[in-house]
Order: sequence, then structure tokens, then C-alpha cells
Amino acid sequence: MKKLNGLCRWLKRGSTSVPKDKIKGILIWGTFLDAKLLTIRRGGGMRPLLHLIMVSVLAFSALCLWLPAAGTAEKPLDKHPVVITEKDDGMLVKVVVGDTLVLRLASNPTTGYAWQTIKLDTVYLQSMGEPIYEPPNTRMLGAGGTQVFTFTTLKPGNSSLVLAYMRSWETKPIKAFAIIVQIEP
Repeated sequence: MKKLNGLCRWLKRGSTSVPKDKIKGILIWGTFLDAKLLTIRRGGGMRPLLHLIMVSVLAFSALCLWLPAAGTAEKPLDKHPVVITEKDDGMLVKVVVGDTLVLRLASNPTTGYAWQTIKLDTVYLQSMGEPIYEPPNTRMLGAGGTQVFTFTTLKPGNSSLVLAYMRSWETKPIKAFAIIVQIEP
């Protein structure tokens, strides 16, 4: 303990430079401990100090992991998008303001057909740009892929979203897709 006490007195004097013989140590909660003091000797001389340090570090780590999660019991920090597919056609979809809706519909643009938005209430839903086409995982010519639409919910209320699968030069779709979106605060 002489080394530790001498070092603490040296630190209290306000010296701004560290002597080279004192560098080999660690700083734990504002106290500089010489590395030689942390060795476990036969007879258990330094074992209590080492255990105290290990328990303190583990407790501090657990506290650091617990604190960020303590305030997020009601809403998770990481919001996942609500994914909607053709099997959800005609359904009521419940979401919260600020959620992202990802609509994934089978499409084959090589035939001239594509999904087009027919009804979108921009008071409640906002389109996040043009739809994206994801090609199929096969090399087969003419195979269909997936058309992906992304929307963000803006305010509480009910809104319908209607899409039609049609060619741009035709007026009658061959398929339609519709959902009701219930947006909660």
C-alpha cells in the first residue's frame, strides 16, 4: 500500500506530468492503481482488492446495459416496418403514427403490367418515392419479381389504400389490391 499511498499524495500535489515508473497501472474511478498491486499473491494478500475491482466493474457494466433499456418499456427504440403482402388484400391493418408501411406485391414488368396506386389519402399516408422493382432470384427469362411500395403514416385516423395491376395504356386492371389502414396515435 506504500506505493498506492505515495502515488495518491503525488497526484494530490497537482503534478501535470506522470513519472515513467508510475505509468504501468490503471485508473479506476479516479484512483490510479499500480499494476504490481493487482497481482494475486499466495496467502490472499491482494485477493480482496482484485475481487472488489472485478465486482465493481461488473456492477457498473450491468448498470450501463440496464439504464438505456429502463426508459423504453412502452415503445421500442428500433421500429420495424409493417410489411404487407398480397395475402393481406381486403384486410384492416393497424399501425401507429410514424410507422413505415412496406407493400410487397408480385409483379412482372416484362408483360407490361405493373402495380399503380389508384387511391392514396395523402392526409394520412405519404408515399416515400417511386416503387422499387426487385427482380426474381432466377435467371429464367420472363420470370416475375416483386414491386415494393413504401409509405409513412402521418396522423391518426382511417384511410384506404387501393392499387391496380394493369398496363399503363389500358383502363381496366386485371387485379386489384385494397387495404384499410387504421392509424393510432
